[in-house]
Amino acid sequence: MDFKNFSSSADSGPLPFKYVPIEGVERLEKYQPGGYHPILIGDVLQSRYRVAHKLGYGAYSITWLCRDYQSNTNVAVKVGTADSNDREVDVLNYLNHPSPLDHPGRTMIPAIKDRFVLHGPNGTHPCYVTTLAMCSVSSAKEGS
Repeated sequence: MDFKNFSSSADSGPLPFKYVPIEGVERLEKYQPGGYHPILIGDVLQSRYRVAHKLGYGAYSITWLCRDYQSNTNVAVKVGTADSNDREVDVLNYLNHPSPLDHPGRTMIPAIKDRFVLHGPNGTHPCYVTTLAMCSVSSAKEGS
């Protein structure tokens, strides 16, 4: 087995435990200042969204399946890394605005239901909430 030391930053030494990297999950090293916000199943975000499951991750965010206590529905909450920006939210909002050139594919663009920031040990994280999609763009692309 290929064990690795976990280090919280470049200038501190390795922590006293080792781990085995797992395929298909985000890198543990991204949970540091500027990186991912630590979230556990069962956490409640903004006193409204209870985290139920991890839907996926990318270089700049993790998307969580959450239960919205206010609407009593399931939603997707995307939590950006502390060094990410919220330009994606601005683009989605722009694409969702009505226009004279309505396109049938517009219904595939998720509407932003809510946005907020989380302040945590790794920084300030932009977050936004959407309705659930049937699958990710990459999954749809692979299936075609």
